[in-house]
Amino acid sequence: MPTKENSAGKQQPYDENTGKYTGFKHFAKPRDYDSEIQALKEKQKGLSMFSQERKDLTNKIQQLLAEKEGFSSYDELKEFRHNQNIEQEKAKEQRLKQKEELSQDYMMSHRPTETNITADNLIKQSGEISMPNNYYEILNKEARYDKEIAETMEQLNKVRNNPNADIYIYRATKGDIINNGDWITLSPSYAEKHKQANLKGDGKIIKMKVKAKDIQFAGDDIKEWGYFPR
Repeated sequence: MPTKENSAGKQQPYDENTGKYTGFKHFAKPRDYDSEIQALKEKQKGLSMFSQERKDLTNKIQQLLAEKEGFSSYDELKEFRHNQNIEQEKAKEQRLKQKEELSQDYMMSHRPTETNITADNLIKQSGEISMPNNYYEILNKEARYDKEIAETMEQLNKVRNNPNADIYIYRATKGDIINNGDWITLSPSYAEKHKQANLKGDGKIIKMKVKAKDIQFAGDDIKEWGYFPR
């Protein structure tokens, strides 16, 4: 409510439209749309769903709702709310996408542990992690029932005790190269599974030939390795 200093030096309500001082009682109260809408809803009670009177009251309620929100018609209000919902859904999708990208970035940046267990010898005791002496036998038995382990062991058996032997590594990624410290696998099937599960089918699978001494077993799942070129 605007005020202005009067001739007596006091602040008094001032109507800028008429250029005159007035009393507080002359200012109109804001329209109570909620009470009007509630009153119309009360009138609707007991009326037939298909009666003309009920339809007229519904139209009045909708018009009041529109005016309350600053629109000239209920159709304008509906269109505004529809567009608002679309924008909210887009914003929600964007937030989810950003969340997924951050999660993927973490998975990609989280480096595997350097165990010093290279592909040429899984059972050498050179670090904090050590494998049992019969580890090859255990894995070769598991390979009979697991395609991903079978693909892994086919390569490991060929390069055993030969650190300079060539071995193929695979990585599902949205990038174009395999970097030092990246997670990799010796199983193309496992790389494909990773692409579907963690990259939602996007990206590609990169295949690269390296030396057996250039990759290190992460110490947990034989399908998961780290690329640490010497």
